Amino acid sequence: MKIKNMKKERNTKMIFVLLISLMVNSSCQIKEKSEIPKEYLQIIGTKYNNKMDEKDGVSAILYEYDVDEKKVISFQELGEVALYPVGYKDYKNNKVYYSGSNNGLYDNLYEYNLNTKNKKQLTDGKFVFNDMYIIGDEIFVTAAAEGKTVTQPGKFDFITNNLIYLDAEDDDTWFHSFSFNYSSKKFLCLTTSDKVMRSKRVTQETFIRPKRIFLMDKDFKNIDHIYETEDFEIRLTRQLDDSTILMVTTPMMGSKERRQIKILDIDSGEIKDLAIEGIREVYSFYPRDNKEGIFILGLSRNLSNEIFYYNLKTKELTNIFQDYEFLEGHKTLVDFTYGLNE
Repeated sequence: MKIKNMKKERNTKMIFVLLISLMVNSSCQIKEKSEIPKEYLQIIGTKYNNKMDEKDGVSAILYEYDVDEKKVISFQELGEVALYPVGYKDYKNNKVYYSGSNNGLYDNLYEYNLNTKNKKQLTDGKFVFNDMYIIGDEIFVTAAAEGKTVTQPGKFDFITNNLIYLDAEDDDTWFHSFSFNYSSKKFLCLTTSDKVMRSKRVTQETFIRPKRIFLMDKDFKNIDHIYETEDFEIRLTRQLDDSTILMVTTPMMGSKERRQIKILDIDSGEIKDLAIEGIREVYSFYPRDNKEGIFILGLSRNLSNEIFYYNLKTKELTNIFQDYEFLEGHKTLVDFTYGLNE
């Protein structure tokens, strides 16, 4: 009788443990799903393959940063790239798309399935990529194929495995900046003419490439020109809100002055400087969708590339990688994008 009671007690405990296990597993599954960040940065860095120097090559790393959690939540080693590293995680399909090379001469577009761990080359050409965004189920890049002079926007066609360009016949318009704004649902573009920038006037007199800023829809239609100038050199543009564009500028090409941010009021054309203490030079940046601050890739006071968050209201500057321990062999941070899972 005592033995039977012990068996009943043990069985009851086993059932209880099983129920707890099911509850834990269920909560883990929910946690995994909730780990998809609403607001995120996808950051491209590089590391030395031999952990010391470039003798054995350099590989690209894609870091995923959760803005709400204020931490890096994952990273993915992408391998070697020949020209310029770009990459983006597709949260919906749990895949990573990136530029990569198997010969060290040119790049192609690759897909890495995080579920199956399978890697697939999507394009079969000779490309250089400068930007990449995944919006919904669509991949947008700026790229130039072999034989082309300029990079321009293109959308990847999953049926033909080709890029559909804004204008495949245009080999004169450089896209120096290309970004997506989640509020306006439009691309903001910064362009210049290759022919004009090589002219005697620009190369010997002004040293400023005339730039044009315009907005366009995701289907590359409804182009709306909003500003153009040759008073100073514009390096990069981002849309803050309906009436404000932020620009990285220098006085002219080859200027020894460090790149800084200017504020353009679209309606009035007024331009102001945005002075940020603590950053020696600004390379890239993205405003948050709530317009309260901007993330900045810049040169820090200790002369390393860092990513900062600058609160536009409090003027507070924070290094988001301040306490992060990079992989052994970390070289530098190259570029980043800001995105929303809506």
